[in-house]
Amino acid sequence: MLLSSALCLVTSPAPLAAAPQDAVDLAPRGPIPVQRQLDWHDRRFYAFIHFGPNTFTAVEWGGGQEDPEVFQPGEMDARQWVRAFKAAGMSGVVITAKHHDGFCLWPSAVTEHDVASSSWRGGEGDVLADLSEACAAEGLWLGVYLSPWDRHEACYGTGVPYDDHFVTQLTEVLTGYGPIKEVWFDGACGEGPNGKRQVYDWPRYIATVREHQPDAVIFSDAGPDVRWCGNERAIGGETNWATLRRDEISVGTSKTAELNRGHADGTHWVPAECNTSIRPGWFWKAGLDDGVKSLDVLMETYRASVGRGGNFLLNVPPDDRGLITDTDVARLAALGEVLDATYGRCALRALAQEGAVTARASNVRGDEERFGADQALKPGRDTFWAVDDGHDLEGPVRAWAEWDLASPVTFDEVWLGEPIQLGQRVERFRVLCRGPEGRWKPIGEGTTIGSARGLTVGEQTATGLRVEILGSQAAPALSRVSLYLSPPRVAIEPAGAVAVSPVEVSLSTRPGAVARYTLDGSEPTADSPVVDGPVRVDRSLTLRALAFDGRGASPFPAEASYRVLGPDEWKPATQFLVPPIQGLRAKLYEGGWQTLDQMEGRAPLETRDALTFDIGLATRAEQCAIAFEGFVNVPEDGLFTFASASDDGSRLFLDGELVVDNDGLHGMDRRTGKVALRAGFHALRVEWFNSRGGAGLEVLWAGPGIGAEAPIPADALFR
Repeated sequence: MLLSSALCLVTSPAPLAAAPQDAVDLAPRGPIPVQRQLDWHDRRFYAFIHFGPNTFTAVEWGGGQEDPEVFQPGEMDARQWVRAFKAAGMSGVVITAKHHDGFCLWPSAVTEHDVASSSWRGGEGDVLADLSEACAAEGLWLGVYLSPWDRHEACYGTGVPYDDHFVTQLTEVLTGYGPIKEVWFDGACGEGPNGKRQVYDWPRYIATVREHQPDAVIFSDAGPDVRWCGNERAIGGETNWATLRRDEISVGTSKTAELNRGHADGTHWVPAECNTSIRPGWFWKAGLDDGVKSLDVLMETYRASVGRGGNFLLNVPPDDRGLITDTDVARLAALGEVLDATYGRCALRALAQEGAVTARASNVRGDEERFGADQALKPGRDTFWAVDDGHDLEGPVRAWAEWDLASPVTFDEVWLGEPIQLGQRVERFRVLCRGPEGRWKPIGEGTTIGSARGLTVGEQTATGLRVEILGSQAAPALSRVSLYLSPPRVAIEPAGAVAVSPVEVSLSTRPGAVARYTLDGSEPTADSPVVDGPVRVDRSLTLRALAFDGRGASPFPAEASYRVLGPDEWKPATQFLVPPIQGLRAKLYEGGWQTLDQMEGRAPLETRDALTFDIGLATRAEQCAIAFEGFVNVPEDGLFTFASASDDGSRLFLDGELVVDNDGLHGMDRRTGKVALRAGFHALRVEWFNSRGGAGLEVLWAGPGIGAEAPIPADALFR
């Protein structure tokens, strides 16, 4: 999504904090956030909206020549969007006011490529106005994405004339729609309709934002306020410094690993924003509801972004009606329930409010009560535990704090935080708990903490908690120590299967909870059967399960689908009059792929012969795709497992049926599928694409006559 525009952003000195009021006050360390960045940290989780002509043309990057008339969201309801986001616990929304195609979602005075040029709402439509009003009504904040790359504008690539044009559009957005809290600059810098590229005047663009919306943070690869996390999976670095040597980073940088980690010796406060999409691709496309991220994936992504000191920007694109799909609305509502059930109550803080927690520490700064370890249990970043400058215990532990609990607490997540208004300090830490039997044991450790650091520690019941600081750049301080218990869930094993005989399925949940299930696809209720042993599945069905405990039904449903194949469901082999020859045909494509469905209907650049699945045949290293076609020779009748491991996406079809779906933007990831095959030749198609960065593809199989999983050999592939 972020391509090269190799210009460094305008730089300014790192903000300086006021001197401590007295010698005991904790002095700031390194660069610190300004108020708009502190406000941004508090927003944590919010929505991204990709919406425009691409929604109707099923492409990711429009060419700029789209007829504005294609934009016809006849049922558009921005209030529906915002209510769905609010139900998920999101704090605001950033919308693509103008994507690379140059189409403006507001009536712009300097282009005819906008909503006013569409007959939608009689040419009077204004998406930004609708969304601004909806956000104000529902209490969410508004941000805007404005692409400097404009594939429609004739003056793009001409220097100052285009800068004037872009600044005019930026000013229209920043002055016409109320408070704007984030301005999102994509670094893509391709050719315009005249074949030229623009050298973006970033200092001028930034100055325009500062003039009209001084409270807005500005996002790009290089900030200046917020940086990209370096991947489109919303995975923050396990080591994640909010500081960056900003002058070394340019918009469109290839230093994605540095963006992911930040710099321990950074010169500016530029924290990471983590973005991904709830469904395949950034813009909505029909037929992809099955690709919507599961609750488990969304929760893990939340922990890997917010729980690593970043913010989570989740793309939820409206469909061609102008509505968030029912599937996405339901998933967002369920996510909101799970987030609230998990993080809505901190057991440790509740005990502290009852006076049932005793705090102690290796040192308390100035022996003053305001810096005691009990202060870390209070809400907000302005109360914190801190130690004296120079306090450093002998051995690996530099400082520690403990909390004795009057009654046992059960938890499975520990979250910590630093008072980031004074900078980021901690380099390494460890968490221990004391069980009811009185013994201390380590349950988690990490490197940086920053604004928030969450650890998943397995279910623990403790009468004491201890945090040890093992490394810190200055006197350590903690403003947050929280314990949470996630809702119970049901584990299903195996979690879905394709089989030729009945399957024994085991269901389990945590102690103190019961699992109830259904086999008819309905949602389990308090009246559904209780799991009391293995469940025998002897036909094709969907099993649904839900855990119940003292808090009622868990918001975490579980389900698994099983296909028990009869003899008539085995795929027959293809018969040939003339035997095929060894090898495959490789169809080669180029394009800005986000998902493999974008290959449909496109002609390949060329077709080559291939012995096996060789992605080295691609015409270029990035933004490319290959479709391998031919036959695979199955040695015996039986149930076979096929697998693809790829970076980015891949899909495997057998006899026209999708067997392995490993589509989407991701690093090297692996997916499997099973199918019952008769011995002989079966039509095979393997699709693969790479967007940016690393690339890889491996296609494997296992089954009768093959043995353990192995790459499909060249002598089993034919055309």
